Amino acid sequence: MIPPRERLISIEDRIIGARFLWRLPSCLRHPVGPEGARPILRQRLERREADFLALAGCEYGDLERIVGQEGVKGALHTLYRQGVYLVLGEFKVRRAVVRGGATIAADPS
Repeated sequence: MIPPRERLISIEDRIIGARFLWRLPSCLRHPVGPEGARPILRQRLERREADFLALAGCEYGDLERIVGQEGVKGALHTLYRQGVYLVLGEFKVRRAVVRGGATIAADPS
């Protein structure tokens, strides 16, 4: 049984849910079928490594070497083992990023 305290939904989750529901009708009115999705997916897959390198925020040459040797998935595993990762709450800027003795405050800006 889930304790009552853990059943509560945070205000942030409620806001995210409300935004999703608000935008859902527009998405349903303009669905993307297989014909439209294929070129988008193809382009994203072609640019996957370049996009990853642009977003990772590490030294480009080091990441480029790792991605070239191991691919994006292997590079992500390597970065994770080295402590370079975000958990969901950090990614959504709900809590500070804490690694070792360093802390990066949660600041949406």
